[in-house]
This record gives sequence, C-alpha cells and structure tokens, in this order.
Amino acid sequence: MNLQLLLLSVCLLSVQACVTTRAALNEKREQGDESSVPSTSKNSSVKSEDLSPSVPAPTPSVVETSKPLDASMAPVTTSATPVSPTPVRPSPLLPVPVSGGSYGMEEMRSELAKLSGKVEDMEQEKKTQDAAHQDEQNKLQAKITELEKQLKEKEEQNAGPAVPEGKTPFQAGKDAYFASSYGIAIQYFDQFLKTTDSGKDAEEATFLRGESNFKLKEYKKAIVDYSKFPEKYTKSNYHSKALLKIAESFEALEMKEDAKAFYADLLDKFPKTVEGKIAKKRLSGKASKK
Repeated sequence: MNLQLLLLSVCLLSVQACVTTRAALNEKREQGDESSVPSTSKNSSVKSEDLSPSVPAPTPSVVETSKPLDASMAPVTTSATPVSPTPVRPSPLLPVPVSGGSYGMEEMRSELAKLSGKVEDMEQEKKTQDAAHQDEQNKLQAKITELEKQLKEKEEQNAGPAVPEGKTPFQAGKDAYFASSYGIAIQYFDQFLKTTDSGKDAEEATFLRGESNFKLKEYKKAIVDYSKFPEKYTKSNYHSKALLKIAESFEALEMKEDAKAFYADLLDKFPKTVEGKIAKKRLSGKASKK
C-alpha cells in the first residue's frame, strides 16, 4: 500500500514537471517571436521523450519551425544569444548612384555646355571690340593724313617764292627790298633766317625784315625784329638804328610813354650818333618823327 502511494506520488510529480516545463517553453517562444521573428508555425513541437519522473527535462536551446517565413530565406531559428541589430537602410532622400559609374554625367555635360557658351560669347565680344577699335584707328589715321596734307600745303605757301637761280634767299631778299617789294623781301628773309640766326648776314637780314614790316606799317612785327638787337645783337652796327625804329614804332602805335623810354635809352647809349642826336631832339620836343 505504501509502495503504491509512493509510485502514485512520483507519477503526479512527473506530470506536474512536464506541464510546468511545457508552459515555460511556450512563454519563451512567445517572447522570442515578439522580439526577433514576426510569426512562427503552429505545428512547432518540442522533443521531450527523454523526460524522466525524477529529473526535470532540460530547456531546449533552439526552436525549429516547420515552415520558413519566405521561400527564398533559410529556416528561421531562435537562439538564446542576443539578436544582432538590423543594419540601417540608406535614406530615400539621398541620390542613388547610377549603375556603371554614370552618376553626374548629365550635370557635367550641362555645365560644360554653359561654359562653352560663355567662352564663345567672350570671343565674339572681343571680336566686336577689336573691330570697333580698328575702325576708330582708321578714322584717326585718316584725320592725321588730312592734317599732314594741310600742313604741307601751308608750309609750301609759307615757303615763299622760288629763289632765283644762282642766288641765296638772303641775296634775293635784299634785291626785293631795294626794289621796294617788301612783302617778297620778307618771305626771302624768312627762308634765310630759318637756317641761320648768327653772323653779319643774319643781323642784316633781321634788320631789313624789320624795315620791310615798318614800311608795310606792321609796327608790332617790326618791333619784334628790332628788339633782337638790344637783346641779342648788342654789338651790331644796327643797334642804334634799331632803338630809334623801336621808339618810332611805338609813336606810330600812339604809345608815347614807351616811345620816350626808348628815346632816352638811345640817347644814353649812343649820344654822339646820328640816331642819338635825333632822340635828343625828340625828347626836347624840337623835332618830330619824319
């Protein structure tokens, strides 16, 4: 009787242990499904044939599913080890490179076309500017050519008459002066004095040109020629004559005070000359200009 009770107790304990073990396995399976696997098959089974009444059955480490989640995937296994985190997928906002390394080629072609267009525009603008610059240069050159032509004509006009064969401009000027051709004489003297301004001939040509202007009543021009003697040709024989002519030119221009100043200078420098005596009479008022 006691033996039967003992056997009955062992059987009850074995049944209770099996129920407890099965409940624990079901709880772990539900937890594993929620954390790692979306769903599992209802036909999952646990091998517990080796359970004995005296020793609790060990906890299985792997739960096998009778059917995989996807035909292309391997059977899902649940392990007691921690599940590795799922890799982060790239954001859909980032550009995905085109296969074959062609990413950005269209953008590069577009930028190249823009730059090429700018270069062509710059070249065209440079050509336009060069054409305008060349046109301006042509206009300026035409103006220069015209001015040179006009200047040459003026120089030819101012060159005066041709010098007679066998004579110099100085000799031709003297001949014209003594022939009372004062205008022609001035032109010849101009030609001569352009080439020389020193020496006896230059002094005489300057004085006779002043005399020619005085005869033509070009008193201001005459004063310019006469003034070369007190300024430059101080030792010339024409010095006293030039001072007298300057004073008389100022009188002709009705510049009395300037005329008196030159009469006084003439009398002071050349008192014994004919011109000095004339200056003395003019200053005393006893003689007038002839």
